[in-house]
Amino acid sequence: MTETVSSASLEVHPSVLFKLGEDLISDEIQALAELLKNSYDADSGYAIVRIVTTSGPTDFPEDRGYVEVHDNGHGMTEEDIRRGWLTVSNSIKSRMKGRGETTKGGRTPLGDKGLGRLGAQRLGNRLTIITTPDGEEVTHTVTFDWRTFRDYERLSDIDLSIRTSKRSDDARHGTIIQVSDLRELDRLQNVAEVQRSLAKIVSPYGGVAAFKIYGSVDGEDLDLDGLEASLRQAAIIHYDLEYSVENELHIAGRARLSHLFPNNKEDRPEFERICEADDGAALLEFLCEKPLAKDFQLRPARDHGWWVEFQRTIRLAELQPLSASSEARDTASPGPFSGEIDVFNLRSEVAERVGGIDSVRILRKQIKDLTGVRIYRDGFNVRTADDWLRLGHGWTSGGSWYGLRPRTTIGYIELSASDNAQLIETTDREGFSRTPHFENFEKIMQKFVATSHEIQELIGRSWGEFRRKQALPVDSTISRSPRDLTKQLGKTLAVAESQREALKTTRMNLESATESATEAVSHVVESGAPLDENAQEMLTSLTEFKKQAEVAAIAMKEREQYISELEQQKHVGVRLQNELDSTEDQLALMYETVGVGLAAESLSHEIANIADRLARRTSDVTKHLKNSRTEDRRIVNFVEHVKGSVTGLRRQIAHLAPSLRYVRERREHLLLSQALHEVADYFMARWRAEDLHVNLSVIEDATVVINRGKIFQVFDNLLLNSEYWLREEVRTGRMARGEVTLSVDGTSVRVWDNGPGVESEIEHSLFEPFTTRKPKGHGRGLGLFISTQLLRSDGCGIALLGDRNQFNRRYIFNVNLSGAVSS
Repeated sequence: MTETVSSASLEVHPSVLFKLGEDLISDEIQALAELLKNSYDADSGYAIVRIVTTSGPTDFPEDRGYVEVHDNGHGMTEEDIRRGWLTVSNSIKSRMKGRGETTKGGRTPLGDKGLGRLGAQRLGNRLTIITTPDGEEVTHTVTFDWRTFRDYERLSDIDLSIRTSKRSDDARHGTIIQVSDLRELDRLQNVAEVQRSLAKIVSPYGGVAAFKIYGSVDGEDLDLDGLEASLRQAAIIHYDLEYSVENELHIAGRARLSHLFPNNKEDRPEFERICEADDGAALLEFLCEKPLAKDFQLRPARDHGWWVEFQRTIRLAELQPLSASSEARDTASPGPFSGEIDVFNLRSEVAERVGGIDSVRILRKQIKDLTGVRIYRDGFNVRTADDWLRLGHGWTSGGSWYGLRPRTTIGYIELSASDNAQLIETTDREGFSRTPHFENFEKIMQKFVATSHEIQELIGRSWGEFRRKQALPVDSTISRSPRDLTKQLGKTLAVAESQREALKTTRMNLESATESATEAVSHVVESGAPLDENAQEMLTSLTEFKKQAEVAAIAMKEREQYISELEQQKHVGVRLQNELDSTEDQLALMYETVGVGLAAESLSHEIANIADRLARRTSDVTKHLKNSRTEDRRIVNFVEHVKGSVTGLRRQIAHLAPSLRYVRERREHLLLSQALHEVADYFMARWRAEDLHVNLSVIEDATVVINRGKIFQVFDNLLLNSEYWLREEVRTGRMARGEVTLSVDGTSVRVWDNGPGVESEIEHSLFEPFTTRKPKGHGRGLGLFISTQLLRSDGCGIALLGDRNQFNRRYIFNVNLSGAVSS
């Protein structure tokens, strides 16, 4: 058979377009971002985004809403439409960037993957392009419905028409992209969410140079302005970053004194006395004596309102492996970039100290909307992971943390298409390709994060050292015990009485001498006898002595009064000793509690082993019974009872396990509803035979990063308190059924019961150790105190709200977990 050859070509099925749109454009906002970048690349001075959800456009009134992006760029010629919009993934801009070319307006193109058309397809079913090219007297219009593409086997079979008409007299050059019959109409109807999302497309710090975005939804204008200056003025720490062509990152930072303002109310008077009184001058002098302070070039801040400033330079070469050559170290430079990072303290007492804000509530909301460090290229947001700097990675590892925290840090890194061309965005615009250039960029930024932790730890720890230094007297009593000090105080005050008697005797002698001198002078004067030179000199001396003796007697009398007051303080030593004795008793109880906890830890481990052995033996017995086909129901029922008991025992041990030593330092992401569901299940099982019940309601769920054992122990303590008082009410017949309610509302969890509430006598000291109204042997009054300490270690807290129940007692506890919110 003779061989034949026929021609063939590679075709593309239209479905590929829909697949690309779904895979490369994640949502409507990213689709709009790609269209806005097209307007920027067209040298437009603005882009107007108009969203209408109530009707279709004039030409297609039946369509489900439409979106228009209108600009005054240079427009598109017919050839531009064919090569650009109608040729999939043919990016003229990419070739321009590769050659280092810019647009007529001097802009380096941002679009380079031909994603604009796919963004339009992601938004809606129908696309209309109306464009008037600069310098031409025509307007081109293209309209097509993406759904018709499904009727064809090949893209080349689809006939699209370009309509050209004479440019109207009032038409200006530019382009209108209209997408109608929207796919996600409901999401675009949420004005607040659309405004928030559109505002994130461009940098809120400086916007896009010579390019302004306006927007509206159903006629309601959107506020897309940049970040208010007053917000950034409320920062307590600020960093300026500048990466140069010499491959060096220069970090310049400054901090406010309020950055050190104590969380603990009891520490604040001391802070005001030894720090704020001199605007932190003594602390800064102490800080600058640290060797590390010289490395950061610490000095008083020059800008008003700031306390200290510092700087450091990081070199890319120092971050490379030592084995790399000097040429290799600089080969993959990310290119020059800049950035700014602001750190905030959202506690009202700190924010109000800083000033520059109208409302702490508004400040918190704005920080929540902007939280994180974002990357922008020529002012347009580059989507990255929420915590691409991994600020939460070190923070959740436990221990004291001085570095940047994800929920209170905002900032930006500004790249440019021209200087940072080697930082290549992924095809789906959801980050960067892992090139050597991007890996070096990451290394540089991770080194900045480590440096910020280093300087903030230096400042934070130095404040603690300075405080302790100010509090310590320079004498030999430092190493003595509190009991010895109180004894010494008592002895010192006891000596005062003998000193007062000595002063009294001396004063009386002076008064007697003064009286004698007065009489002698009076006798000489009254005699009228002439005095020689020596007698006159003696008389003058005697008169002067009389005056000095009178002054000394008055001074002695004042000292007597002071010593008399000092004597009255003798009871202070006795009182301090009594307080110490009481504290020692309380500590003894605390040690007993700790001992019980350690015993429980060991016991739970052993019980778990026993339960495992019992489960295995029970399983063996069950198999034996099946094989022997016994009919003795008592034995079968007993085995089933043992199985149920083992299961219950394991459930109780599992509830205790998160609080044990080997896991108590472990933090994890916990969905509050799930964690509290476990708590509720545990207590429902515990109260199965009693008239007690747990209700769990979730108004708004939240995820926190915290140790599971801490959460369980805090809510265990609260529910165990309720358990005692509710049992008493049910036992005495004052109540038929006891109920405890757990209500989750974001990071606030409210806990209350239908019992009698908190007695007014202890409502203000409720969270102090050993405060309880339970009879002896039924509680030590440590539960709420321990809960407070556990929560405080993660920046959280617990409070008794002011609401009152039917007995006019406060009864609702609010557990605030905002300090452990997930980033």
